[in-house]
Amino acid sequence: MKEIKWQKKAIRQLRKIKNSKTRVKIHTVVDTLKNFPNCRNVKKLVNIDNYRLRIGNWRVIFTADLKIIFIEEVKKKEMKRPTNIQIIEQNGTPVFAVIPYSDFLKFFHDDSDISIPHDVVEIIAKEGCNLLRAWRKHLKLTQKEVAQRAGITQSALSQMELSDS
Repeated sequence: MKEIKWQKKAIRQLRKIKNSKTRVKIHTVVDTLKNFPNCRNVKKLVNIDNYRLRIGNWRVIFTADLKIIFIEEVKKKEMKRPTNIQIIEQNGTPVFAVIPYSDFLKFFHDDSDISIPHDVVEIIAKEGCNLLRAWRKHLKLTQKEVAQRAGITQSALSQMELSDS
C-alpha cells in the first residue's frame, strides 16, 4: 500500500472548491490511489511522468514512485478556449510572447518540493479550513499550546486560522 502526499498547490486548489461534498468526494477517491496501479479512472499522461485520476468533471494529476503518490494538481476539466497570448515581432521575427500573469504563475511558480500528508488534507477537505488549522488538529494540539510554542497570543492564532491562506 502506498503513502499519499499532497503538494501545496494541490491543497490550495482543493480548498478553492466551494462545494464541500465535492472536496470530500475528491479526497475519498484520491484515497483509492493507495492501491495504485490497481485503481479505476487513472490514465498515464503522454510525454511526462504524471498520471491523471478522473473524478466526474474534476482531474487529479499525480506522480507515483514505489512507495509514495504525490498529488500535484486538482482542477476542473478544462474546455478548449481561445488563447490570449500576444506575440511581439521585430523585423518580422517573433522575439517575445506575452502571456497573462496567472498563466505565468502556473508555468514558473514551483513549490513542488513541498508535500503535505494525506491525513492533513483530509481535514482540509472535510472542514474547508486552512493549512495551519489542519496541521494543528492533525497534531492534536490546542490553540493555546500552539500559540505558546510560537510566542503569540491564542487570539492571534485564532485569527490566523480563520484567514483564507
